[in-house]
Amino acid sequence: MTGTKEAFSRVKIDIQLRDQGWAVENRNAVRYEETAGDAGRADYVLCDRHGRSLAVIEAKKAAAINPGEAAA
Repeated sequence: MTGTKEAFSRVKIDIQLRDQGWAVENRNAVRYEETAGDAGRADYVLCDRHGRSLAVIEAKKAAAINPGEAAA
């Protein structure tokens, strides 16, 4: 994500995460632009109460790519 589009997307995703109970302002719960080892960078990493990674969110344009192909 880059520039204004990235900021707009981040606002939308942050709202959705808050709606689901994630404390997006808590760096131990939600990390942004996190390095994911050899896989590159993840847009979001959701963590448990101990800061361990639970899920990765990779933001893409709607209908831009099949989610299964994004992992490749």
